Amino acid sequence: MTGTIAVVCILTFLHYVGAQMRGPVLSLYAAAHGATATGVGLIIGAHMVTAGVGSLPLGRASDLWGRRRLMLAGLVSSALTSLLLPLFEGELALMTVYGLAGIGVAAFTPAALSLVGDAAPPDRVGHAYAWYSTAHYGAIAVGPFLGGLVAEWAGYRAAFVASALGIAVALAVAHVMLRRAVAAPAARSGSTFAEVRRNASVWAGWIASVSGLFIQGVVFPFFPLLADERGLGPAAIGVVFLTLGLTNTAARFPAGWLIDRTRGDSDGIDCHRGVAPR
Repeated sequence: MTGTIAVVCILTFLHYVGAQMRGPVLSLYAAAHGATATGVGLIIGAHMVTAGVGSLPLGRASDLWGRRRLMLAGLVSSALTSLLLPLFEGELALMTVYGLAGIGVAAFTPAALSLVGDAAPPDRVGHAYAWYSTAHYGAIAVGPFLGGLVAEWAGYRAAFVASALGIAVALAVAHVMLRRAVAAPAARSGSTFAEVRRNASVWAGWIASVSGLFIQGVVFPFFPLLADERGLGPAAIGVVFLTLGLTNTAARFPAGWLIDRTRGDSDGIDCHRGVAPR
């Protein structure tokens, strides 16, 4: 793993630990202030839609303006929206604020993924993305756990403030470490968006990803509500998400190793990056 990839993994872990501290807690917070299950779904859905729709233009912006600028902007957006969440209680207000938080994800994640692709040797792309996804999903495990602990001990609003502080740590680290870590793109044959759009393998990868993430779209908003009805507190709910995330993370290294050994710079990784396989 190169130094640049290590920096991206550290920042991804710190960012998503902070960002995910608010995830399951937000469902409980909204429900405690009168939101229905539909309202909770809309709040979380606004975040996901904004993150998804914003990824294409902000990913392109990282090509034009640089990875570092977009990653820093994403961290600032995430921290500010975490600070705004405890100021509001209504469904529409929470949906608006958490939707804006999706812009932070859309700015940070494509730039971080692109930086991994820029720095990864051609024969180690799968391994590089295994490191990245391990950091990402490890944070998705740890973040809800820490958020649940803070919410259990100090309340929901304190968990949002702790989320902002965690992201602020990531921002401080990024400000220092990204100055030296921005890599020049590795020499690879590129593809235009039109070529990507016409490639069946890319579509297969995208469709498989969307289908798999339906599960996440159900579990993250609604499991906390079910667990709360069954008498589990925020800390116990955090432990469940910790277990889920660690199990998910455990598969990352074997998958990356297998991809590198079977196809080199594989179609699967290309689909994830949005680049047409050669």
